[in-house]
Amino acid sequence: MSLKLDFLVVGGGLAGLAVAYTLCKAGHRVHVLEKHGSLGAPAGGLRVPPNMSKLLRRWAGDEELSKTAVPNVGIRWCDLDTGGNVGYTEWHSAVLKDTGGDFLIMKHEDVQRLLHSLATSAGARISFGTSVASVRLCDSKPSATLSTGEVLYTDIIIGADGPASTVRQAVLGHECFTEPAGYTMFAGTVPASQLVTDPELKRWVTSEEVFALD
Repeated sequence: MSLKLDFLVVGGGLAGLAVAYTLCKAGHRVHVLEKHGSLGAPAGGLRVPPNMSKLLRRWAGDEELSKTAVPNVGIRWCDLDTGGNVGYTEWHSAVLKDTGGDFLIMKHEDVQRLLHSLATSAGARISFGTSVASVRLCDSKPSATLSTGEVLYTDIIIGADGPASTVRQAVLGHECFTEPAGYTMFAGTVPASQLVTDPELKRWVTSEEVFALD
């Protein structure tokens, strides 16, 4: 009889849902704790490199992946002021063949919903609106104390709770601080139907390239 363990996964983002799915497929019991009340808000586009796309294709199948993914053959770098070409990065077919995957473009929320569906169908239990206040590793079994005061015991705790990780703090024994990089990032999504009617912007939709402005 194979060993079955209980896992608590703190964080229900892409990493947390992916590990929940694989652990459930291996026969373990998995409970994911996510502080947000539902699947994450729209977060813009996501570049899916070959090492990730081949896993998604293996887990979900070609048909399911093709519903939300578009191929990317390269990145065209353009001057932000003039729109002229500055450079080009091509994903050579021979390289992609060796990696066993494709370079895809997907919406972040589509990947999250796909992983959520895979994890729950495999048997993972996912609790939204559940915030972990602290993690203890020194007891006979590790435990997570929720913001409500409830204590959950398990065999193994996995931290997938981002940069300000409660689990990382428990492992390292001190608070984890991140240094601001000094950049402001903005992400947005524009419907393709609004772009195809513009002669200058139409190529951004009909091309299998990513356009990067600098």
